[in-house]
Amino acid sequence: MSAELPTDPKAVKKMEKAVAKEAQADEKDYQRSLKELKRTEKSEAEASKAASKADKHLKKMEDKEHNTIKSLQKATHNHDRAVTDLHTAQSDVQIQKQQTQKLKRNVD
Repeated sequence: MSAELPTDPKAVKKMEKAVAKEAQADEKDYQRSLKELKRTEKSEAEASKAASKADKHLKKMEDKEHNTIKSLQKATHNHDRAVTDLHTAQSDVQIQKQQTQKLKRNVD
């Protein structure tokens, strides 16, 4: 069933106005959709930039943590070495004291 087109000039004019109004509404919808698309693309670009920045920050913090761990291990090693040296020195002092006492006893 095809709709018959009006032949009356007033009806034709009315139909033309309706078609023009519909085209104008379609154009507004198109422009609104285009604007929304641009906003969405901008938001996506900003989100991508923020994610990239967060990844760089994460890498930097991981590197910092790694360096801190290395420094801690080095400090722990140095501390352990100092404790060992201290114990060795204390042992040496104790041995020297014992030898000194032994020599004193032998002299007496």
